[in-house]
Amino acid sequence: MFLPIPNTNPRIWMRIVIRAVENRWFDDFGEFYTYMIKNAEIIEIVDEEELVEDILRSVKAWIEDGPPIDELRERIEVVYGIPDAYIDLILDRIKAELGLVDAIL
Repeated sequence: MFLPIPNTNPRIWMRIVIRAVENRWFDDFGEFYTYMIKNAEIIEIVDEEELVEDILRSVKAWIEDGPPIDELRERIEVVYGIPDAYIDLILDRIKAELGLVDAIL
């Protein structure tokens, strides 16, 4: 998962890995899950330029494969683990690089 580091200019992102234990519970109301975080580790720190270049390479390959433009947003979120709250920070840069300013991503 990539998260921006607050108050950095230019923006810097950290890739973190969170390990958790999933517990399944069953009762009269059905099935539900709880999660307990075991640890979290910062794997790397990257500047936004580097992250955008990497995502841009992937997006270009995905476009060649032919998925609809509106699926690219979800694909970027899933593959790069960028939470929905931060995805627009990256998508604006990707759209500008690809000349897709009016595209819905």
